[in-house]
Amino acid sequence: MHSNAFEKKLDIAVSLLNNADYFIFIGMGSSGTLAKYGARYFSNLGKFSVSLEDTYYPVETYTYQSAAVIVLSESGETREVIELTQKFQRKECLILSITNLPGSTLEKMSDWNFCCNMKSRRIHGGYNATTQVPVLFVMEALAQRL
Repeated sequence: MHSNAFEKKLDIAVSLLNNADYFIFIGMGSSGTLAKYGARYFSNLGKFSVSLEDTYYPVETYTYQSAAVIVLSESGETREVIELTQKFQRKECLILSITNLPGSTLEKMSDWNFCCNMKSRRIHGGYNATTQVPVLFVMEALAQRL
């Protein structure tokens, strides 16, 4: 995963993130758990970060100067996550996303997107068992470069 294209893609994200004073990670389900991990990891490296796994927080009642929102969504199509992202967009937040499906709504909404493009895997009636290793790798790679 250390190709020139990958490094260039990360460099673009880092140049965007360097202007942020703090980071808000959002996601639901497995992506929500990863958002919590991302916020903790960024914080461990000295970057103030929080996570939102509940998409019903009243985010429109605050101002978000110099905030970067990092959105995690395997499908990039989860309605609640898209609606929350739109609220942050209206507050002029920087939006970065990590998704799995190319061409998703969330990818199109983002200032920067990393699409993992892994084979989606559903088991036991639809539970998401798609690997999340690339998401962890990208989050850690970004945090270490800031």
